[in-house]
Amino acid sequence: MVYGESNLADAQREHVKTALSSFAATLERMMAADGLQLHASPLWRPWNIFVAWDPARIWCAFAPATGLSEIRWTRQERPLSGETIVNGLRQEIGWEVSALVDLPLPEQGTSDKQFAATAMRHIGEIHKTLRRQQIGSSDDLKHLEPYWDSFLADHPEPDKNFFVMMRFSPTQQLLEAHNAIKDTLAARGAQSPSR
Repeated sequence: MVYGESNLADAQREHVKTALSSFAATLERMMAADGLQLHASPLWRPWNIFVAWDPARIWCAFAPATGLSEIRWTRQERPLSGETIVNGLRQEIGWEVSALVDLPLPEQGTSDKQFAATAMRHIGEIHKTLRRQQIGSSDDLKHLEPYWDSFLADHPEPDKNFFVMMRFSPTQQLLEAHNAIKDTLAARGAQSPSR
């Protein structure tokens, strides 16, 4: 994939700008209805953007700007995946994608319903990020994110969750210690999975 040079025509760029503006307006309304502040989204912070127009959709990958913002445009002859874009931007130009949005091509129309579906996916990512921040997730623990996501889906209130990490041989002494910790925290409203 080409990450530097642009092969996107002016008319296509204008379509992207119009679609992004419509998407942003829809997202702003939906975030307000959901009680989210705009700054919770990386789209309302300084960013670089990579736009890839493929046969199926328009991908817009946002990465935090570190200095002057950059806009990179490309047209691809074959469909791309979000994973390909995210990994390619990280490996080839050092961008860490903070948001990935897909927009419709002109022939697909630009209905509010399409923008609302994309906005809902983005709002879901915002909520996931906010939950991770509540539990203190960090870059050092990125490899655990799928497990955190699964855990938080089952136990959505981070203030009431805890983990007991200890060697666990099935001895009477360790079982008693584990049960004492679990019972004490449960009495205070916390919950521990029994996995």
